[in-house]
Amino acid sequence: MSNFTNDLHKHKLILQALLYNLANQLKERADNHDNSKLDPKEKEGCFEKHINRMRKYYTEKKKKFLKVLIILKEKILIHMKNIIIVQNLLFKRH
Repeated sequence: MSNFTNDLHKHKLILQALLYNLANQLKERADNHDNSKLDPKEKEGCFEKHINRMRKYYTEKKKKFLKVLIILKEKILIHMKNIIIVQNLLFKRH
């Protein structure tokens, strides 16, 4: 085999080992993700208390955001209506 072929084969094996290692680490993380939050000490302690507070906070934020979007939508619709009126006046055929 040529040097190029040997080097390419070594490169492939090294990369293969690195990618398998990465895949195994990802699988391990997927299998164990958030397991500590199920521990009674953490679950009943701060996690449930804070997650409920966060849910309430984000629900309120979401409501405010949706109200702003509705107002913007109404303003945009009025603006578009005015543009159409002006266009009709400007380009009205006599």
